[in-house]
Amino acid sequence: MKDLNDDKTKKIADYYGRVFLSNKCGFYQITVANSTDRMRAVFLQTNTVVTVTASQVDSGCVVDTYYPTVCGIGYLGSSESTVDENGKQLKEYVYWYSMFARCYGNRNLEAYNDTIVSEEFHDFSSFQKWFHNQVGRYGKDFQLDKDILSTDCKVYAEDTCVLVPREINMFFAKTGVPTHKTFKGSKYPTGVSYKSKNTGRPYVASYNGCGGDKHVSYHDNEWSAFLAYKQAKENRAKELAEKWRGQIDNRVYEKLINYKVLLTD
Repeated sequence: MKDLNDDKTKKIADYYGRVFLSNKCGFYQITVANSTDRMRAVFLQTNTVVTVTASQVDSGCVVDTYYPTVCGIGYLGSSESTVDENGKQLKEYVYWYSMFARCYGNRNLEAYNDTIVSEEFHDFSSFQKWFHNQVGRYGKDFQLDKDILSTDCKVYAEDTCVLVPREINMFFAKTGVPTHKTFKGSKYPTGVSYKSKNTGRPYVASYNGCGGDKHVSYHDNEWSAFLAYKQAKENRAKELAEKWRGQIDNRVYEKLINYKVLLTD
């Protein structure tokens, strides 16, 4: 008489101890298989343990949320989803994914040469927790910045990143909209250009305000022109500080209210 458990036992044997390849997350091994409806698998690269069924194994759709699927570095971690109830990508996921794209997706962007994402932020669930505690998380047209709190920072991390309105980000960005016609290695200070046709006052101070009033003035020497540019930009910093007070991180407010333009900028 045929044992009714023979087929079941044979089916379990087809999985137990074997190594399989998932569609997107690498190899895994079935380590426990008491039933084809509930088996334990361990991914070989990350040591992530998941519960799977035979049908999932057969279709290759076993998922490891700790497998680096974003630029070969970022992974979802313990986050359950990257979309909301309407199927729209979560705001924090857009920020997170874009961060990786800037750092690792396009090395032609000079501003992001040698820029990296911290190990903690490799995990989307960690970034998500950080994001939900940030001032500005509900702000419209806010951007993720790593340079305001720490000048020329090369690492996106909890203690270096902040959310700011686009106009504040542009204010601090060295690669933002040019304030004057200048070239790398110019002999004139930041914000100053020379116009020989301006008889008597050939030095021009110009600042476009990054959304504020444009400042242009003419001077008989470059030092006077630089001071005019310096005053215009520092005034704009204070305007932005007061405009966004209470809507931005206090550390950004302090940076703006105390902002000073230096000759070395």
